[in-house]
Formats: sequence, C-alpha cells, structure tokens
Amino acid sequence: MLMRDWRAGELQVLAAALVVAVASVTSVAFFADRVGQALARDAHQLLGADLVLASDHPWNKAIGEEIARRGLARAEALNFISMASAGEGGARRSKLAGVKAVSRNYPLRGKLRVARAPGAPDAPAAQGPAPGSVWLDEQLVGAYLGAKL
Repeated sequence: MLMRDWRAGELQVLAAALVVAVASVTSVAFFADRVGQALARDAHQLLGADLVLASDHPWNKAIGEEIARRGLARAEALNFISMASAGEGGARRSKLAGVKAVSRNYPLRGKLRVARAPGAPDAPAAQGPAPGSVWLDEQLVGAYLGAKL
C-alpha cells in the first residue's frame, strides 16, 4: 500500500512539506543562535562595561570598597525620568526626558559619540560631560529649538 500511495503522489507532497518545515525551523533556530552569539560578543559595548550592577537603592559602601580592593575599574551611572523645561513666562515648554548622570570615567568600554550641533556629524568624545554640564539628546534639542535652554 505504501508503494501504491507513493506512486499516486500523495506521499511525495507530504514528504516535501516535511522537508520544508524542518528546513525552515532549522534556519530560524540557526539565525537566532547567530544573533545571540553576536549580541553576547558585543555586549560589553552595549553595556559600556564587562559587568553592570543595577539597583533601585544606593549600594552598600562595602561593595565599592571590594571593587577597589580587587583593583577593578568602576564607573557609576544614575538613571531617572524627569521633566525638562526651556523658555520663560508663557513661552515655557516642558517635555518628559530621561536623565542619566555618569561619573567622569564613563563608559569603561567603548566610546561616547557626540555631535556639537543638531544635524552635525558625531565624533568620539574624550570623556563624559564636565561636572555641572549636560549633553542633550538630539530629539530633546529639536523639541526646544528656538527656546533658551
């Protein structure tokens, strides 16, 4: 009966569909694995370090002392959401903005890239912003273009 069904062509269609299904699942799994490997390989640049420790509370001072005792480099960053405003009086504009305060040696890996003006080409920065200064995202600058910052 198997030979009769094979000659009739019904099993050939089933076999072809099975081959296509297995090949597609295998290729998607292979692609996902390659993307995962690439992200793991370049994760230090995405993170700005080899390891990131995150907390919603201040770190215990013993952790910082242990990092220093082991001779490891450390950079700190503080992230929060706030309102940014520009202008005066009735022309005052506000916008929700993500704020990231970093230590001077941030990032430990990779380079920060900044542009000197909106639409200008970016270039590697030698170090982070000086204390008391800020670097604005181009979208935030565009929202306030024309207002005094």
